[in-house]
Amino acid sequence: MSRLIKALAITVGTLVVLVVLAVVFITQWVDPNDHKPELQRLAAAQGIDLQIDGELGWQFFPTLGVTLSDTRIASLQFPNKPVAILAHVSVAVEVMPLLQRQLKVAAVDIDGAVIDLQTDLQARNNWDIASPAADSSKTTPTPSTSASSVPAGDDSASSALDLAVEKIALRNVSLNYQNFRSGDKAALKDLALELQGVNLQGQLFPLTLSTQLHQVKDVPPVTIQLSGSLGFDRQRLDLQPLWVNIAALEQAELDPLALTFEGNINLADETPAVDLQLALQSFNAREWLALLKQLPETTDAKALTKVAATTRIQGQGESILLSPLAVTLDDSAVTGKLSLNQEQQLPLVVELAVDQLNVDRYLPPPQEPAAQKAGATDAKPKAAARYSAKPQEQKLPLDQLRQAKLKFSLAAGKLQVANAKLQNLKLQVRSNLGVAYLDELVFDSYDGRVEANGHLDGRRSEARMELVGSAKGVELLGLLTDTLQEQRLQGAVSTTLKATSRGSTVEQLQRQLSADINLQAQALQVNELDIEQDLCNLAASLGGSSVQGQVWKGYTHLQDVQGQFALRDEQLNISQLTAGVEELSVTARGGVSLQDLSFDIPLDVQVTGQRDENLACQIRDRWRNQDLPLRCRGSLDTIGARTCLPDKERLGDLLEDEAKQELQDKLNKKLREKLGDQGGEAVEGLLRGIFGR
Repeated sequence: MSRLIKALAITVGTLVVLVVLAVVFITQWVDPNDHKPELQRLAAAQGIDLQIDGELGWQFFPTLGVTLSDTRIASLQFPNKPVAILAHVSVAVEVMPLLQRQLKVAAVDIDGAVIDLQTDLQARNNWDIASPAADSSKTTPTPSTSASSVPAGDDSASSALDLAVEKIALRNVSLNYQNFRSGDKAALKDLALELQGVNLQGQLFPLTLSTQLHQVKDVPPVTIQLSGSLGFDRQRLDLQPLWVNIAALEQAELDPLALTFEGNINLADETPAVDLQLALQSFNAREWLALLKQLPETTDAKALTKVAATTRIQGQGESILLSPLAVTLDDSAVTGKLSLNQEQQLPLVVELAVDQLNVDRYLPPPQEPAAQKAGATDAKPKAAARYSAKPQEQKLPLDQLRQAKLKFSLAAGKLQVANAKLQNLKLQVRSNLGVAYLDELVFDSYDGRVEANGHLDGRRSEARMELVGSAKGVELLGLLTDTLQEQRLQGAVSTTLKATSRGSTVEQLQRQLSADINLQAQALQVNELDIEQDLCNLAASLGGSSVQGQVWKGYTHLQDVQGQFALRDEQLNISQLTAGVEELSVTARGGVSLQDLSFDIPLDVQVTGQRDENLACQIRDRWRNQDLPLRCRGSLDTIGARTCLPDKERLGDLLEDEAKQELQDKLNKKLREKLGDQGGEAVEGLLRGIFGR
């Protein structure tokens, strides 16, 4: 046994000595610099201009390798514009795996490199590689690459060598990009990359990367750090997981952008398939947008201070699906999905659900009226200024509408738009073949419910719009207070609406809007308008007296309101409006101009029922159940005590009748005094004939 062990020891020792002597012979007697011309010739055959100005040297310990320095790499098309200049490169391989026809690279180390990528004015890239000059069909294969060197049917025919690299390290690397045609440029400085255990068998291996990004238009310098694990083979790339951290170089107090990728990319098919989980950790988007000079003007100065997102990205070719999608936007949580070019669907489909969202806080602040900008003391915006200002002539995006093929749906628990508060909103919109459809709009608001649907047809040069809507039990006081700071009208109303319009601009759609509106309300209250007071003033005018010392309510309470309105040419015409006011019955007609909110509304007021001594003023019995004329004129901005006054144009006949009646009463009284009751009755009949009564 001892002899056998001794023989084995001598044999192994001899082999080790022979290997060492072989390596020493190679490193000491074979000068790699002698092979520079051959390396350059091989590179040129691949369209690469390779210049090695430094020395090539052997590396023996701890692994066998080669080093080179001052190396210049360029395309043969642009030899004066090198793609890379390498200061020092070291490649080390393990010896024993070579004996088993395996290439196991121990380390690749690059220390100091400048990579310069350029696109010239003719859109040519300095990294484009020219096709080899030699005809590959005439090239005699070498023994190591000849097909005959691999046995037929060998599973390893696609790769005679298995590649593995224990470590790849890049340090002190700069990468510059400049497009002279577009003016775009970017630079990566102090780039450092380290990979360990690199293999082509799909086994995961760690990587780390750090660099600085400079010279990107409107982007300040940032640092980029990447770490994680990846694995790949010829069919698949795995990320398990990969963390990316982006921070502002010159503003350390700014929260970094932190992203996580996890999943795989399938490379087996011609079109790679992606399946990734993406997570964006919460960050202050407002500060980053300000840093990038892209911060929009928002009503709320704290909007966009908390943004985060997670989603799963699945896609192949032009087909992409983001589902589930979850976004945190300040105090709002948004969930849903987004799909592009999915089978049996419109090209773009977006489905979102939000728990609560205040849209107004993300919109620009409302512009102050000119009077307030000039220093006016009235802080309340005038309604005329809010409504009468015409929008600028703005063309409808009909070309985009004809190309748009999409579906959008939104569900919101709470939503605020234009200061209006909505709940339980459901919205479905789609666009296809030049027609945009409002399939559904339903929401609860101010104790009522609103529904609408319609479409906008943009297939012609002039778009056509149709809209049908209804509202049930909407409380006006809350709605008008929130949206218009208007508190002069309150009560719950129900309405139906049918509207059409046409035009190629927003202004034309507004000007040519035509609508029929029906309105119902059990009770409405109009503040700052007292029809009973106006009626008493009318009664006093008829009686030739005045109302003194009376305290009025200062509002009008309407019951059983029924109204029909027609909107034509920016004029809201009152087709029919009836309501009850205390012991009064009111009928109105006329209209309101939507351009300046002026109105002219004649009213016919009747005193109904029996005489009530508790009324503020009394109407003579002969005027009861007759139409007494009032006329309301002015602007919605200036409604007050003198808005509704006796209608002088229609009051003449009543005053004439009143004068005749008074004269008849006086004559009748005197005749009765002189002729007695029997003669008085006869004369009274005669007087009625004379006065037409």
